[in-house]
Amino acid sequence: IAAGNLIAAVLFTWILVGLIINNGVKSVTNVVFWTVGLPCVTLIVLIISGAALPGSLDGVRGYLGTWDMSKLADASAWSSATSQIFFSIGICFGIMTAYASYNGKRMSAVKDAIIVSSFNSFYSVMAGFAVYAVLGNLALTEGSSVESVMVAGPSLAFKTFPIALAQLPMGAKQFFCILFFGTLFFLGIDSSFSLCEAAATALHDSCALRHLDQRMIATIVSVFGFMCSLLYTADIGYYLLDVVDHYTNNLLVVAIGFLYCISATWLYRLDEVEEKIGPTGKHALGIHNAAWLCAIIVGNVVGFAVDPKFFYVGPILAVVIVLVGTLSAIVVAVKKKPSGSKDEERGAARPANPSSATTKERVVLVLLGPAEMLRNDLNRCILALYDANIHPWTIHIAWSIVVKYITPTVLSIVFSSTINDLAREGGYGGYSIGYQLFGAGVVFVGLLLVVIGVAVPDALDVWVDDVRESLFIITRRRTPGR
Repeated sequence: IAAGNLIAAVLFTWILVGLIINNGVKSVTNVVFWTVGLPCVTLIVLIISGAALPGSLDGVRGYLGTWDMSKLADASAWSSATSQIFFSIGICFGIMTAYASYNGKRMSAVKDAIIVSSFNSFYSVMAGFAVYAVLGNLALTEGSSVESVMVAGPSLAFKTFPIALAQLPMGAKQFFCILFFGTLFFLGIDSSFSLCEAAATALHDSCALRHLDQRMIATIVSVFGFMCSLLYTADIGYYLLDVVDHYTNNLLVVAIGFLYCISATWLYRLDEVEEKIGPTGKHALGIHNAAWLCAIIVGNVVGFAVDPKFFYVGPILAVVIVLVGTLSAIVVAVKKKPSGSKDEERGAARPANPSSATTKERVVLVLLGPAEMLRNDLNRCILALYDANIHPWTIHIAWSIVVKYITPTVLSIVFSSTINDLAREGGYGGYSIGYQLFGAGVVFVGLLLVVIGVAVPDALDVWVDDVRESLFIITRRRTPGR
């Protein structure tokens, strides 16, 4: 049974969230200065105060002093890192897309993306010093090692830090407790209204709900969020939160990120890439894409099925499949259709616009075709907004390589690792089947919405108006003088 004071606290929180997103990005901007600025100040204070604690140096040594490179072969380490980065930046949650939609046309999205991701990682690394300084002090107090007191998640914030803060002098204790838990509250509010603003922006921009006032949409989103939060105010709320957090960050978000990469760099304007390659383009890209998909599946299945000592068998098989498939695709792409082929014998007409691409261009189209089409379209949109004598930040070709080959491979390993751990341990965290089904249900609903959008794209037309849909035409133009 939920406690009344807990429900009241949740209600108060959602009222604040509703008020913050009430006027859209205008009100959010004013609040962000506090919800982002205060944690930065708090981190500096915690690092300085933590460094003065006895045993803090032992904690820092435990943080950076010992390097175990074998951990890089541990898929669970990659899984934890991926879920942390995805959630902290807001990747695949719609947050960045919603906020970026309010930027001016000449705001450098490329520069902003680099700054945001770099500062996020820098902040996380610096936060590690504050955390491990406290853990070092706690280990010294308890007479144990740093490894034995290492915890993560809510236990770190609501158990380890309070123990360390309680050891401070009376005046400093009260100050740091207010500062620390006030910062946690601001961080929670910041995450909540960011997610809600992403949903509110998408709803307000849609054709179906464009007629509604911004305040009405903010109210609807806040009430819906409050209703969902009531589940977590019950006695089982913490367990539900833990399960949903694990399944969402390690399965649902990772799967959506994988599908993002596939759709953006494997399928984008695929028909035009095939046409540029020539008559054999469809077969060449089919072989290449099938080989990569097969390599991802076989590599992960074999890698997690064999004994951990022989985990390298899976990656080796994947590399072999990729090499054979890619070379075969290149051979098919550069091979010209001989005269007197079966198609001509059947009386089939020659293509009206046979490909004029060189051998080198065909190889590039096979390897990076859709990704380069998207990159060039995005860069064309960027350059179209500036004069010819201005050189804004554009997307480098390295983006195409990383997003097409490296990112989906890593995400597939993270996804497979999570599935393997769930199968080996009989679920997550030792929770009963009911909790596991609840977490899996969240993943199923999320992926179902994605599948509907892929299988029946017309079903999503209600969210896109004719004006914004027509803006895609700009990507098909060539900017004069470029």
